[in-house]
Amino acid sequence: MALTVHTSLKLHVHKISLLALFFLRSPLQAEGLVVNITEQDMPALKDEVVAISELIVSHRKHLDRQLQLKEQMVQFQMQKDELLRGNLTQKHARAMVINATEILLGINQEHIAYLFSREYLEELQFFSAVVGKNRPVRP
Repeated sequence: MALTVHTSLKLHVHKISLLALFFLRSPLQAEGLVVNITEQDMPALKDEVVAISELIVSHRKHLDRQLQLKEQMVQFQMQKDELLRGNLTQKHARAMVINATEILLGINQEHIAYLFSREYLEELQFFSAVVGKNRPVRP
């Protein structure tokens, strides 16, 4: 009986090994996602926790930059409203130019020009024209 259990266990281990080898040699598929992993790739793979940590740090940097960009855009809107109410001082104009330039730079750095209307981008370009050309890259 012990021999039968031992042989049966060996057979199950062998089947599991073959199954694992099959999955390592064939693409993994999950709802349209295909990932090719071979035995050669296994040592080169990063630790999963390190990989996700790096991804989180990267996304957090982008989110922080986008939140800063949002604040600059809100500030620019308030500056425009103030301009429409008659604030035509040189200090105010300089602040608008600087803000518009920083917004365009942020839009370019984040590659998000496609999110904004052509009119808005042209308005930012108009106000930032004093500093130089800062055209956002439009896809």
